[in-house]
Amino acid sequence: TPAPNSTGEPSAEEQYLISGTLTMEVNTSAEEACKDADLEQAVLSAKAKVANVEKSAVTVQCVDGGDSNGRRLQETGNLITWIYQIIVGSEDQAKDIVSLIEAKNETAM
Repeated sequence: TPAPNSTGEPSAEEQYLISGTLTMEVNTSAEEACKDADLEQAVLSAKAKVANVEKSAVTVQCVDGGDSNGRRLQETGNLITWIYQIIVGSEDQAKDIVSLIEAKNETAM
């Protein structure tokens, strides 16, 4: 069984990737929100906390929300989407994290 290496990430031999998106409405422009390092760290930290993994196992990327042509949706405000990835070292851990995220998403609604 692969064990986490010294950085807290699973070894390269066996890794499982969990990916998803999180869309949020922001009070500033979507472009400004995507450039906000504090917001990025908050999203990354929150995903790591929910998944119960080290922050180094999580990556996030902000995308300006919009329609298929890349235009901002006027009627819904300023939307951004966070694309996240979480890397873990076992299938069971990946399944547990997916269940945790799904449960959090249901309670957030």
